[in-house]
Amino acid sequence: MLMRTLVTMSVLVTAVGAAEPEVYVDLRPHFERFGLPPRAQGGRGTCSVFTVVAGIEYANACRTRHGTPLSVEYLNWAANQVSGDRGDGSFFLYAWQGYEQHGLCPDADLPYAKAFDVDLQPPAATVGDAHQLLAPRLVAHWIRPHGAKQGLTDAEVATLRQVLRSGWPICCGSGHSVLYVGYHRDPDFPGWASFLTRDSGLGGYGSIPVYEAKRILYDIFWIEAPGVRPPAPASTPPDNEQPKLRAETGVQVRGGGLAPVWQVQAGAAPLHHLVFSSDGRMVAASKRGSPATSLWNVRTGRRVALLADGALSAAFSPDGKLLATGHVGEIRLRDAASGRVLQTLKGHSDWIESLAWSPDGRWLASGSGDRSVRLWDAATRACKAVLTGHTGPVGQVGFSPRSTKLWSAGWEHAVRVWDCATGVLEATLPDSGAAGFTPDGARLLSARGDRLETLSLPGLQAVAAESAAAPVTACASSPDGRLIAWGTAKGGLCVRRADGTGRPTEVELGHPANVLSFSPDSRRLAVGAAAGVVTLLDCAPRQ
Repeated sequence: MLMRTLVTMSVLVTAVGAAEPEVYVDLRPHFERFGLPPRAQGGRGTCSVFTVVAGIEYANACRTRHGTPLSVEYLNWAANQVSGDRGDGSFFLYAWQGYEQHGLCPDADLPYAKAFDVDLQPPAATVGDAHQLLAPRLVAHWIRPHGAKQGLTDAEVATLRQVLRSGWPICCGSGHSVLYVGYHRDPDFPGWASFLTRDSGLGGYGSIPVYEAKRILYDIFWIEAPGVRPPAPASTPPDNEQPKLRAETGVQVRGGGLAPVWQVQAGAAPLHHLVFSSDGRMVAASKRGSPATSLWNVRTGRRVALLADGALSAAFSPDGKLLATGHVGEIRLRDAASGRVLQTLKGHSDWIESLAWSPDGRWLASGSGDRSVRLWDAATRACKAVLTGHTGPVGQVGFSPRSTKLWSAGWEHAVRVWDCATGVLEATLPDSGAAGFTPDGARLLSARGDRLETLSLPGLQAVAAESAAAPVTACASSPDGRLIAWGTAKGGLCVRRADGTGRPTEVELGHPANVLSFSPDSRRLAVGAAAGVVTLLDCAPRQ
């Protein structure tokens, strides 16, 4: 039986290509204000039911001005009553018809269970109350009906944006259904536009690129409380996603020559990979915990996109066309202008912990939890060498300026130097963590305990050493050869001129520095911290 509310939406469709003044639309703050935080589905296949319940909860809260958590378990049962199935989870159509025919009760009356009970029968009193709870009924507007072919048109994408701007979340069905609760488009990087999502699989909020939504979605509908105007969506990110600017960062600089630009919280997990795009306009920060990579607008400090698909590491190609991201056992080569996955490289058997492109664009190096380094031909995308010898995961890799040498750092605290043409191991430096070539390629910087050492190549003989007040955790030299920087486990950062002149600049970050990265033009230094904080510093010469 077709639903009486199966309607075609027309009034909210906007013309393709029409001007879009809003670049940030967010309903998440209203969910929180209504007391409706995201819930997790656990190991059950109930994502579609969770999505429909969240849409009903929100519409009901807009009408009553307070939120009542509703029962996913009850709607799962009601959907099966309509469809005649006895399985766990259901399609949007049956979940909505289950609501229409059987109502919905508070979650407290029939809480969500860890395991599915095929013989579940709600008490008669609960069923009776459920019929009355949400009267008058809500209305469904179907953008794409049940059974629709996978994939959206540009007009349908425009409709999604317009519905969100009007203040209603959208139930979006695919292999994993989620509720769309916002939209973000950075005008500096329009190809990275994304929808904000409420995801029961995560038990939280996430995002999905617009191009991916166009590819994967099937049935789509939104739920309205007739005659009710929903609260206006937030037009700026919440406070915890806003950058702290300049003095707000709390970063203390002694000695001049540097100044804080912005500081952002990329997550609670430690950051271990940080890299600028080839034009210096974007910086990618990768974190552990739930592996993900955030892309930040260097100009504004605002997040451009979140790659929440298990991207543990990232690297931009020198020509600016590709972004490589490391995942479990594979590297994904993406269009750097949009994030669209173009090709997958496989060979590693564990997480890709580190990635780096050679400056000449010929090679891509990957370090993995499988304790190997792989060297890939950037033109043919073929693996040209597998470099072994590390006894722990390979957390960092990097090339010499002339692209002839490769260094790798393992969790066993050993740095190895390889010849790119032959794959021959040229030197091993024990008791060493972070490393990096100097811009002339003649020397290697190495963090060894509480010292930063400069070593000659190829023999790795120490030619200079500087002591720090705490173990050195990260080091880097600027591409123009002007500056050397190192960070410590106690949150200190030191930056000095590579020629040894002048006084070093000391910076108190407040967070242990895990990774450092200079921008291609050497004007900015990004610092990634163990606390998930990214700090951007201005490295303009002292006036």
